[in-house]
Amino acid sequence: MKYLNKVLAKKLPKLKLHDSDLGNIGLIKINGKKVTFEEFSKMENIKIRDLNLYGSSVKDLPVGLKLIGHLDLSKSTIEELPEGLQVGGNLWLNDTNIKVLPLDLRVQGKIYISPNMEKTFNPGKFKVRVRV
Repeated sequence: MKYLNKVLAKKLPKLKLHDSDLGNIGLIKINGKKVTFEEFSKMENIKIRDLNLYGSSVKDLPVGLKLIGHLDLSKSTIEELPEGLQVGGNLWLNDTNIKVLPLDLRVQGKIYISPNMEKTFNPGKFKVRVRV
């Protein structure tokens, strides 16, 4: 019992989270600040480099979100893209419930969807950019 008390009395080191781990616990790092997905979705007109929300539980993206690089929403719970979304690189939508792209969406790269989305996904004017 003495050994157990001695072990329990020791201070444990703080866990260090890498930025890539934040999404697993419902956080995202924006301009050096950690915010919840809910806080993030209420922001407006923010500009960031790349955003990887693969497999996250994010429900909404901010209105007017501008990405210099890529946006990965694969396997996330998001169902629609916000107004004013601009993506400077590729947009990954694999295994999402997104059916329609907003008319004002701007994507410089390709838009990737999974084969199971082909029948329900309407790319609209972005048909030439979509890859399965």
